[in-house]
Amino acid sequence: MGYIRIETVTNGGERFAFEIESDGLYKINCLSGISVESPDKICEICIFSGILAVRTEDRDFRNGSQNASFLKDDRSENNVSAFDLHGNFLWNIGSITGDIKMPFNSVSCVFLHDAEKEFGVSFPGASDVLLRCVSGGFTFIIDAVNKQMLYKISGRVK
Repeated sequence: MGYIRIETVTNGGERFAFEIESDGLYKINCLSGISVESPDKICEICIFSGILAVRTEDRDFRNGSQNASFLKDDRSENNVSAFDLHGNFLWNIGSITGDIKMPFNSVSCVFLHDAEKEFGVSFPGASDVLLRCVSGGFTFIIDAVNKQMLYKISGRVK
C-alpha cells in the first residue's frame, strides 16, 4: 500500500492537505469528462489558482524496477505536470526548470508571502500561491500560473 498526498488552498486562503491510502492511482477523472492519466503512479496532487499540479513516481520505476540511478540522462520532461481544472494539459516542469537530470520527490503549495519570508527574497509580480518543488537537494520555487522558476536554492533553508 502507498499513500497519495493531496493539498489544496481553500477560498479562505488556508492550506489543507490529507493523504489517501491506495494501491496506486494512475487516473483522475475531471467533471469536464477529461481524464488526467499517467503511466506512473500519482504520488502528490496540489490544487490551487485553477491548477491541478500532479507529481508522479519516477518513470524509471514504471516497469516494476526496484532501483534507479540518481542522475538521469534526460529530464527535459520530468515527473511534475500541471493541468487546468478541466483536465487540459498546461505544462511539464521540465519546460520551466530545464533538464535537471533528477526527478522531483516533493511538491507542495506555498503562499507568496511565506516564500518571501522563508527565503529572504522578493518575488514581484508573482502569483499569490506558488509551488515548492524539491529534487536532489535543491528547492525550486515555481510560479505555476506564470510558468516561471522564481528561485532555486540548494541545501537547507533558514
